Order: sequence, then C-alpha cells, then structure tokens
Amino acid sequence: MFWYCEKNIFYFILIYFFIRKCTWGKTNFSIKIFEESKKSEKTIIINSYEVWCGTCGKQTKVLDQAKKEFKDVIFLSYEQSKNKDMAKKLRIKS
Repeated sequence: MFWYCEKNIFYFILIYFFIRKCTWGKTNFSIKIFEESKKSEKTIIINSYEVWCGTCGKQTKVLDQAKKEFKDVIFLSYEQSKNKDMAKKLRIKS
C-alpha cells in the first residue's frame, strides 16, 4: 500500500514538472503589438492558452500549421493566467 501511494506521488510530481516545462504556445502578444497589428488591416488570430491545458496544446499545433500556410494573417498568442490585462482589453471574461 505504501509503495502504491509513493508511486502515485512520484507520477504526480513528474507530470507537474512536465506540464510546467511545456509551452503550448509562446506569448508574442501585448497590448502594444495588438494595436500595431490592427493598423495593418490584416486578419488577426488570437490564441489564449494555459500550459496545463491539453486542448490548448492541440489547438496550438493546428495554429502553428496555419501560420505556415497563411502568411497574410497575424497570429498572436498569450497565456491567460499570466496576462489578465490582455483578456480585460479584449473583454474576455472566461
């Protein structure tokens, strides 16, 4: 029983540190960059993500591929929990 508990704790710690190291998307978004991008009159795609979110990782892979295919589109990305000012600026509540 003790080994089972110890093993689960080990896996939890391992997964936690793996998730913390993963960056599904890298933040390249700021209010200043957003305002400058709007002036270009190009289509802007904004990806908000969390490092612990598996779905975010899948979406980022799709967006990375789209970025290669659509050169006339601006792709911006930010981590929600670390950049709450961006969500407020975009009127995103959840």
